Amino acid sequence: MKDENIQIVDNNSTPQVDNNESTNVVVPETKDVTQETQVISTQVDKKELKRQEKQKRQEEKLRLKEEKRRLKEERKNKGKKGTTPETQQNNNTNELEKSVPVTIVETAITKGASGSQVIGKINGDVVEPTNIPLPEPIDITVKPKVDNKTKTKKVKVVSKRERMVSIIMSFFVIIVLAGAGFCAYYFGYKTNPSIFTLKNIYLELGEQLPSTVSYYIENSNQYDDMEYNLDLSNVAQSIVGTYTYTVTHKNASKSAKVIVQDTKSPTVTIKDSEYLVFQINSKVTKDDIVSLCEDLSNCTYKTEFDINTETPGEKEVTIIAKDDAGNETREVVKIKIIDVQKTLVCTSSDNVSADNKYKTNNIYTLNFDGNDYLVKYSGIIQYTYTDYGAYFEKFTELQGDTRYVFNRMNFTYSESTKVKTNNYTKLNDLVRYYNEQGYTCK
Repeated sequence: MKDENIQIVDNNSTPQVDNNESTNVVVPETKDVTQETQVISTQVDKKELKRQEKQKRQEEKLRLKEEKRRLKEERKNKGKKGTTPETQQNNNTNELEKSVPVTIVETAITKGASGSQVIGKINGDVVEPTNIPLPEPIDITVKPKVDNKTKTKKVKVVSKRERMVSIIMSFFVIIVLAGAGFCAYYFGYKTNPSIFTLKNIYLELGEQLPSTVSYYIENSNQYDDMEYNLDLSNVAQSIVGTYTYTVTHKNASKSAKVIVQDTKSPTVTIKDSEYLVFQINSKVTKDDIVSLCEDLSNCTYKTEFDINTETPGEKEVTIIAKDDAGNETREVVKIKIIDVQKTLVCTSSDNVSADNKYKTNNIYTLNFDGNDYLVKYSGIIQYTYTDYGAYFEKFTELQGDTRYVFNRMNFTYSESTKVKTNNYTKLNDLVRYYNEQGYTCK
């Protein structure tokens, strides 16, 4: 095979860099390319082959290192004699090419160094160069262009006098802004009569609205009750609904709502237990149990279920009362169903009034079962008039009061009263007791 000079980059070597501070010339490492034919015996173990290759590379590195040192010394000596950088670089390159041959070896394992570039391939005994161009050389003698468009920060030197003037101006601006803010607050808000807000008022039915304006104003920048005018003429306080009221202050007038509502349940008054005793198979109604239902709106009441009086004994009855607003009251009442076999009516002696216009009598009605035990009783005071004019005066006075029952045919009226039994429960004991008290029993 003919010898050919080919420039290649050794994968196991690095480019030469001139460390001379005056020239900074980068001398690419060149090698004389020769070819050796290496016959690899098939009987040599692969591990031994790798070891030999590693040893050769180490020896080559040591040789190159020594050669570089020698060339470095020669470049220093030649630089002292006035050699130009270009001449020195060419001499170094030629010297390196002459003295550092590159051996192309075919091995079982090839591995390129990081950043290396393949410029040729070995095909048998022939080296085939590739068409990949080498990197362009860098001319270190040419300075790179500086981008004049790059902005640089300018530093301004401020004198002490200028700094003091700047501080004084800053204080002056702050004072002006504070004064402007205070003027805007005082004249635009504090003394503005139209800046006040009203609140919506929730009024329970039966309550009265206050007449002080402070009760209606939620927020105001200035407040004097005498300077505000309150108008509640459109509010019907006794009727559930939503109404509008108005507050006027100087030239400003604002409105809000008054909501009259009924949230309270009606009140139910139950009769005394002595009146909640009923005869077996009798018809018991709601009015036999309830004496009064009260509410500021209309009050109605009823029993939850029909009352069964077919069997004697104690029973529970639920009274449900409602008003027009839908509020509800429930009352559980105990009543007693009895089997009355005997009835005893005892009337007291006459008690004439001081003006001799009427007389009164206590009348007790006593009910007993089949064993003569007291199971129910009630009493009234009956007024009997002999002066008819006085009777009608009393009738006009008490008319509509459910506590009194009038009988205009007999010129009498009556009211309920408690029965005095002296804790007796047997028929004979009660008859004897009332006879001793001057009662007539039938």
